[in-house]
Amino acid sequence: MAGQYFTGTLLASPVVRGSSGDTYGTHHSVLGVGGYIEVGTIAQRNALPVDSVNGIYFDGLSSGQRRLGMLVHVLEENNIYRLLPNVPYPQWVGYTNTQKLNALSNNANWVLFITSGSTFGGGQKISTDIYQLTHGFIVGNVIGYNGTIYIKVSSLTASTVEPLGIVSTVKDLNNFTLTYAGYINTTNVVDYSGGTLNAGKVYYLSSLLGKITKNLPTNLNEVSKPVLVALASGNTSIVLQYRGFVQSQQGVSIGQFNTYTGTTQQFLNKTVTGATNIGYFSGYTGVQHLVISNTANSSYNGTYNSVYNNYYRDTNGIIRIGSPTFGGVLRRGYVRTSPTPIKSWIYNQYIGASNQVGWILVNGDITQSVGNFLTAYPAVGAMYTGITWNTGAYNNGGDVVLSVSGSLITGTTYNIGGPIYKDKQYQQLRLRTIVSKNNKTINVTYDDNFVYLSGATFSGSSSGGTKISGVTDAVNIGSGDGIYSSKINNILQLKSLIPSGNTTIIDKGDSIIIHSSGSNVINVIMLNTLTYTATVNDEYIGALSGSTINLTPAPNIGQKLIIADISGCAYLKNIMINGNGMNINDSTSAIINTNYGSLTFVNNGNFWNPISFIN
Repeated sequence: MAGQYFTGTLLASPVVRGSSGDTYGTHHSVLGVGGYIEVGTIAQRNALPVDSVNGIYFDGLSSGQRRLGMLVHVLEENNIYRLLPNVPYPQWVGYTNTQKLNALSNNANWVLFITSGSTFGGGQKISTDIYQLTHGFIVGNVIGYNGTIYIKVSSLTASTVEPLGIVSTVKDLNNFTLTYAGYINTTNVVDYSGGTLNAGKVYYLSSLLGKITKNLPTNLNEVSKPVLVALASGNTSIVLQYRGFVQSQQGVSIGQFNTYTGTTQQFLNKTVTGATNIGYFSGYTGVQHLVISNTANSSYNGTYNSVYNNYYRDTNGIIRIGSPTFGGVLRRGYVRTSPTPIKSWIYNQYIGASNQVGWILVNGDITQSVGNFLTAYPAVGAMYTGITWNTGAYNNGGDVVLSVSGSLITGTTYNIGGPIYKDKQYQQLRLRTIVSKNNKTINVTYDDNFVYLSGATFSGSSSGGTKISGVTDAVNIGSGDGIYSSKINNILQLKSLIPSGNTTIIDKGDSIIIHSSGSNVINVIMLNTLTYTATVNDEYIGALSGSTINLTPAPNIGQKLIIADISGCAYLKNIMINGNGMNINDSTSAIINTNYGSLTFVNNGNFWNPISFIN
């Protein structure tokens, strides 16, 4: 190639203007070869020609107006592109002229260099172009390097392969761009569930390979790592580089939990990391040990410990959790964890494969096999079908002998009761609210560790309570001077109720109503039941939250009825009011859903007309 040079017009000196006063330019950049060119549209960028007649020029880098590494500013989108086939320069040098011409002609080799709104060298992102044979990536994939090749990563693998960034462009089967940090176009990127990205939302590495998720990973041993923030524009996001951390056990282990007692230990300074057993605690441990021996297969011998939930093997041989009893049998499952392999003792209802109804040994851990079929070791002889296990030894006349210690109905450790949470959304528990159904006698208080339910003492107390049975001292029973005249052998001698003036006494069965026809006194009903039907004599009904009130079935024209929430919990537990055969305006019912709210109704002969609502 020695002696070769560009063909064209020879100049003996630079091109200059005619005088210092001239204002025209010396050349048009859009007509130049390579360098920096401004065009209006993408179509004009793609139309920049190569020299189809002369092919690649002698320098091996250019043809027509195209030159390896040139920059083109597309004004309609304010982006700058670089013509750069994704091959190392030594590989380019080894190309034939035909290969070079094809690479310069290929519009897929325009690489976004500076994005909209940036200045040259503004550092809006850190990225690199990578060649990897049949890489298999799409835009939006989170990838890392395993020491040999680039691979998709997830929150389950990120502890061994570090996430490096996000694939921002895919040029072809073998070439892609990896953005480590900064701005990328995410118009077509979705989260793991297939949803579009929400502006302002942080996205994390998903448990699915290469995917992102808006849900914070919380599972044990999962890596929590934010990788992307979607911007308000909706089609642009910022790749993040934050250190991820592994979710680890932070709270109470099951071994610790089994030893906690109601009198000696509290769950102080502890947290619960799994929602399986989150609930309120009551009763005894029910921890019981069965020593099983003398089986024909010695691999089943050993100590089996009871577990909290009620497990059984259903009629199809599937392990289930269900009601505590079946035919009177307390179905508490048992598991032997040592020696391995793990075995279980469970109540069986499956009669296939020569199995019988009763207690049976199965292979595997029933606590980890709910919904699965576990094979059994059929018992020889009569099956155990006892109501419960008491301390002692058992032999079914076959080849299974049990020695029992502990009991399901004694102990000092907490049992797990019902759940304290209502439901779960995105690994977050929605806790139930603790309220008092009778806020006059039951109080709900709390401190840093506990929620307390407290009220009046019943038996042996002089302060009364919510029930009369068991009260041995009736000094305070009554209102004012008391409702009794004397007491003989702990039997109250009640006073008689005698009406006076305009007062009427009505026996309601569970209550006595004192009604006055005076202008300033109304007939007041204070309920302690959840269902009540009003009468023609009722004027005010104090209703419990969650109760149902049926309006008077045959009301007098002009009857006025006030219904009020006296529990203060109607927002959580609405009070339902039924027309009871007569409409309330044009509906059959009404509700009170405001704490301490009330509704006033007047019967006009045709329907009940609500005339006021008080919050």
